[in-house]
Amino acid sequence: AVDVPPPTSSSDPRASRTPTPASMSSILVTGVSGYIGFAVAKALRRAGYRVYGMVRTVEKGRSLAEDEIIPVVAMGGSADEFKDVVAECEVIIDCAIDFTSPMSIPDACMANIRATQSVLDRKLYIYTSGVLVHGDNKREVTESTPLVPHEPAAWRIDVEKKIMAVKDFDTVIIRPGFVYGGTGGFFSQILFKPSLTEDGKLKVAGKLDKRWSWVHVDDLAEAYVRTVERRTTAAGMVFDIGERHGPTYEELLVEGAKAAGWEGDEIENTPAEGFDAFMDISAVINPLRARNLLGWAPRHNGILADLDLYYRAYKAAQSS
Repeated sequence: AVDVPPPTSSSDPRASRTPTPASMSSILVTGVSGYIGFAVAKALRRAGYRVYGMVRTVEKGRSLAEDEIIPVVAMGGSADEFKDVVAECEVIIDCAIDFTSPMSIPDACMANIRATQSVLDRKLYIYTSGVLVHGDNKREVTESTPLVPHEPAAWRIDVEKKIMAVKDFDTVIIRPGFVYGGTGGFFSQILFKPSLTEDGKLKVAGKLDKRWSWVHVDDLAEAYVRTVERRTTAAGMVFDIGERHGPTYEELLVEGAKAAGWEGDEIENTPAEGFDAFMDISAVINPLRARNLLGWAPRHNGILADLDLYYRAYKAAQSS
């Protein structure tokens, strides 16, 4: 059975969101122990949904209850381990990733959807991709721009195609930009752990003028909430989610190093190797579709505006 909350009154702020059958459903979020998945699950719970969070271990599931998220332990990630939960949910949001087998989790989610949905219970599957599927672009791109495979991320394009080819239930793909805020996620390691030369210069690898579209983790989570609430409009769509204007890589690393205590004023531009080479591209998107169809817009003022706050949050998370 699906949990249905009492209807909102016209004086309730949530009433302005125009609740739909999808917005009264239980929701499963995979990868909920991760940076994006946890933020999405918390945002959905704040919006009044009953949220299940899928994790790999019992230990990771214990802390979820504090945020009113119901842990679902699927140690192997096989479909049978969470089939019963999918049966209870109208919406499945996939924020997990398995680099060794990219289709394993989507396949398990979709198999459970097909096995549990009825003719009158069409489920929604939301897959989390990323803006790197656009490849290197110095100009703004949108969801309609032909994709130029960036080899390390080309596998995502294949996954997207398989998901968008589905016809027997609803699908949406969300492509986050580069995510910041809160505990910081992976990219805080780049921003707030500066690499210095022996004489104190800041090392900046690769192209100094590359730009990335950033998005605050809470703004990104709101995009998922709005997708659920407007599922009829969103179904079958891909949404690029991020801010249109971002700093250059040089500006970003200099300001991040200063926030972390660097007092120098010179940089040394080094060759991009390994992970730096993978990330040595511009990725700038225009989230016009999300604005028009979801009513989504970033609330935060960009990554540099409150960089001191993000550094403090990152440091607090590291010491906890």
